[in-house]
Amino acid sequence: MAWLPTSYAYTHPDGWNDSVNFPTTPASEAQTRSLLQEQHAEALGFINDIALKLNNVPAARISSGTAQAVTPSLILPFTNEDFDTDNIFDINTDPTKLVCKTAGIYIVSAYVYWGTESATGYRETTIYRNGSAISNSLIILNGAYWATTLSSIYKLNVNDYIQIRAGQNSGVNVTVGTRSLSMVKIA
Repeated sequence: MAWLPTSYAYTHPDGWNDSVNFPTTPASEAQTRSLLQEQHAEALGFINDIALKLNNVPAARISSGTAQAVTPSLILPFTNEDFDTDNIFDINTDPTKLVCKTAGIYIVSAYVYWGTESATGYRETTIYRNGSAISNSLIILNGAYWATTLSSIYKLNVNDYIQIRAGQNSGVNVTVGTRSLSMVKIA
């Protein structure tokens, strides 16, 4: 099973610092599930801290814990707006998109926690900009619990939109549970 780096540090141009530590390889499936949930919560706290420290910088994070069947791929919808400083998310217009309102360079991050209906095939999370894939995370299954996490830095223009697609090839419906999508303007 692939694991994230053990830590990540961020230094803002104004000089403040923040960091997040990630867990090491777990010993059991129950511990794997617990560590993935802790890892997700810590990463979310990190993103929220950045947004609060940036104050009025354009940023948004959307999430959902509602189960969603995926066969074989789907642009994921979201049910919660965790924060939005620039009217980037409109659940009534399209619950799958974050739409850039202020041009600039953004950190874009996605997280998808997969169900356990099948232990075969792969699970994939792809970030899309304006309908074209721009970043991808793929895991080949070898255990009981899987999560895909990815982030990168992109230049976005006004009205560019970001979505995530979840894909899998097990041959059966597999649910996606907890998921999030965020973007924070950094320049």
